[in-house]
Parts: sequence; C-alpha cells; structure tokens
Amino acid sequence: MGLHLSRVSVSATQATAASKTGAKDRDWLNLPHIQQLQPDGANEGYVNGASFCGPAVVAMLARGANRFSGLTDARLIQELAHGLVSKSGASPQDLGKMLERASLPLGGPALGSSYSDAALQQHLRQGHKLIAQVESVDAQTGKRSAHYILVRGMTPDGNYRISDPLAGGQQVVSPQKLRGLVGRAPPDGGLLIPVAQPRHISQSSGAGTPKAAWLDAPGRRDAPMGVMARREARRDLELEVDYLGRQAARYGFNKPVIPDRLSADEFANRLLWLKRKGEPKALALLEHLQASPFPKDQRVFERVIRAELRQPGIGKKIQGDPC
Repeated sequence: MGLHLSRVSVSATQATAASKTGAKDRDWLNLPHIQQLQPDGANEGYVNGASFCGPAVVAMLARGANRFSGLTDARLIQELAHGLVSKSGASPQDLGKMLERASLPLGGPALGSSYSDAALQQHLRQGHKLIAQVESVDAQTGKRSAHYILVRGMTPDGNYRISDPLAGGQQVVSPQKLRGLVGRAPPDGGLLIPVAQPRHISQSSGAGTPKAAWLDAPGRRDAPMGVMARREARRDLELEVDYLGRQAARYGFNKPVIPDRLSADEFANRLLWLKRKGEPKALALLEHLQASPFPKDQRVFERVIRAELRQPGIGKKIQGDPC
C-alpha cells in the first residue's frame, strides 16, 4: 500500500527518543519506543503493520520486562499478533490475550472514557503503564478509527509522556488532549488498560518465561510463527472496565435503574445505541448500572462491557500521528 510515516514535528516540551534503544538501556522505567510500520527486523515478510498498533504497544512493555531477547521487534510483534489481529485491528479483549502471552499482569480494571485524571495518575504513581485506546484520523481520507498508544509516565509539570507506535519517538501530551483522544475513540469512546510491573523482571534472556523456550534463545529466528500462541494459557486475562473511578460517589438505590417494562437485552441494546451516538448520558447510566446492587442492572452492565471489550483498534493511517 506504500504506507509511510511522515516526519513528526514536536514542540520543545515534547520528549523525543531514538527509535532504536539498546537492550542494556531497557527496563520498566525506560521502555523502548517501537514503531509499528517499520520496527527493527522488519522485512518483506512483515505485513499488516498498519493494524499492529496493539501488539507494538505490548512489545514495548515486554521489552521493558526484559522478555524475548531472542526475537527482533518485528518478530515479537508478529508473535503477539498471531491469530488475534485482523485488518480491523485488535480489541481490548485481544490486548488482554497479548499481555498474557508476554506474562504481563494487569494493574486493575480498565478505566472507561469518563476516567478522572486522579485515577490515571494513581496508576502511574504505582508504577503502572497504561494502554490507551484513542482516536486516530487518516490524514489523507479523514477516516476515523481507534488506535492504541502507551501512557508511560508524567512530566514534572503534570503532562503525560506517551509512545504512539505510529510516531518516530516519545511525545508529551496534556491531560486535556489525552482525555479528548480517549473520549473520541470510535465508535463511542476508548479505554485505558493499566499494566503492572511484573513482580520478577528477568535480568537475562529466558528468565520469567518457560525454560528452554525458543523465544528467548538468542539468535534463533527459524521457528514457525505462532509458537507464542500455542504455549499461552488457554484462558482470557480477566479484563474488566471501571466507570466509577476511585473517587466514586456512594449511590443510594431503592429500585433498579432499568424500568420493569424493558428487558435486560432491550435496555442493553438501547444503551449501546446511545453510546455509539456519543450521548453523554450513556456514561452516567453506565456509572449507575455498575454501582447498582440489582441483578438485572448488573446483567446489562456486563453485556455492555463485553461489547466494549470486543471493539477493535486499528489506527490505520498514511501520514502523521494522532497526538
């Protein structure tokens, strides 16, 4: 398709990083930046890179945990993506499976698009990184799609340090800009998935992963694709979504949120329709459903969240980057 990334111009307040980071400099506090279209080791066999924002972000986290040193960045992205990424991208549920493949633990429930900066900053203070599902706009066609970036940390003046896998290096965005990008992620707002620092980060290849795994054998390049998928645990990482936040108000309920005249399926379908339209009251309804003690309300909340976790993120763009 002739995809290429245009030169990204960043202000003096933006942090830049070389796209190639030495392995000795990689740790959880100094994650490498990995570019999804032309990562290190990409060759004619590296295809569908425009849809690889999700596995590229997970690859950055895996490198920060000193995992899979026997793979190039391109091969690591392909292994993480195998069987999970289509031309429509990957859903948050798929991202959970990629994190499981890389033995990376969740840092708690994902934050919904109505998240508070206090909740996000609390995760960062705990040493968590966050995978953010944001809006991406094709510079040539204007088409909007969802896209994954990584929130790496904060600057002293309260902005967020990010890695967009479509960009050439790290950048800095304001809290307001990040909130807007997450809120506009198609079709009805994105998520922020917190990832915790692994308890035991390996200091040499092979540690923290199955013994004798070819994936961590330095220099090995000839094994068939999909080994990582075949050895993964056959269960989904338990990915949940929190719309209440850490400072949630205490709701008092004397009756269900859902009126008796509507079934749980009918109400869930209406709520999903409202979210797709961008109706602000849909998020307020989700907060109330999550907090409600009534089983019918909880069934609707679970159905809506399951639908959210299946929404893909692709970030398919020709030029520029969303941030």
